[in-house]
Amino acid sequence: MDRRKKKQIIFAVICLAAAVVITAIFYNPFGGVGSGLKKPVQMRCVKCGAGFEISSKQYEKQMTEKGAIGPKGPTGPPPGLKCPQCGQEEAYTAVKCKKCGNVFFPDPAVYADFMDRCPECGYSAREEKYKLRQSGE
Repeated sequence: MDRRKKKQIIFAVICLAAAVVITAIFYNPFGGVGSGLKKPVQMRCVKCGAGFEISSKQYEKQMTEKGAIGPKGPTGPPPGLKCPQCGQEEAYTAVKCKKCGNVFFPDPAVYADFMDRCPECGYSAREEKYKLRQSGE
């Protein structure tokens, strides 16, 4: 094999290794370094109605401690987390409206509308995306 061909192969191997490392850092399905780059988790308490957010690391840690997440994935319906407002373990994941900031539970029972429509201001991020796609932008 000539010298030029060897350099090309070494360069290709280095690029492949770099791609694997970058993927492991920014998208790590097993937690660890990459899991800190996820978005915060929006929460809402069923008891007092308080909306708040926690980091994805905190959420994963609490779910693992409660036994809701195991090595093979979720083990059942997610348990409630402790609400900082009332102290009850009645907080569940929710959606935060990008327009008005209201934290609410999405409504999966809605068939003729978007399930992420904010009950306060009527905004839906999914509807906005859909409209942009339809207009060709």
